[in-house]
Amino acid sequence: MPITLLSFTGKRQDKNNILLQWKIATEINNAGFEVEMAENGQDFQKVAFVEVKGNSNQIKNYELGIKNEKGCYFRLKQIEKDKNNVFAYSNVVFIDGFTQEIALFPNPVSEYLTLENLPQNAKIAIIDALGREKLNTSSAETTLKINVKNWQKGLYLVRIGKITKKIIVE
Repeated sequence: MPITLLSFTGKRQDKNNILLQWKIATEINNAGFEVEMAENGQDFQKVAFVEVKGNSNQIKNYELGIKNEKGCYFRLKQIEKDKNNVFAYSNVVFIDGFTQEIALFPNPVSEYLTLENLPQNAKIAIIDALGREKLNTSSAETTLKINVKNWQKGLYLVRIGKITKKIIVE
């Protein structure tokens, strides 16, 4: 193949942006790179094409910004110049989707517990220190206020989907 790929990596920069980076040791007769993406890791589709920097035996760095907030798989398809249908794939990298930290406050709480940044249709359960369910609900809203004025003082576990957090009612 016309290139020697040293690395292909990616990272989430913020809610909407992913940065893909790759390093090439040699590059001869390279037509360019198709960047492919798949949400399921199998059905890859071309999302961009990156022009080559030219023939060289020196290390070259490439990068590409992609707008995406979902978790996705990426790979490079390196295409050889002047040869029909000759190409090679890089390793596949997975970039996690954007997740915003769920906030619970105040903690300790005596009147109203506020849950913020809830996922859509979040399932919420609150369990006391003896394992008794104090609340079991779901919320279509991203913010929820819970009245804890009449709750017994002590430690409670708040489960939101797969996330568990502790609160203290005083």
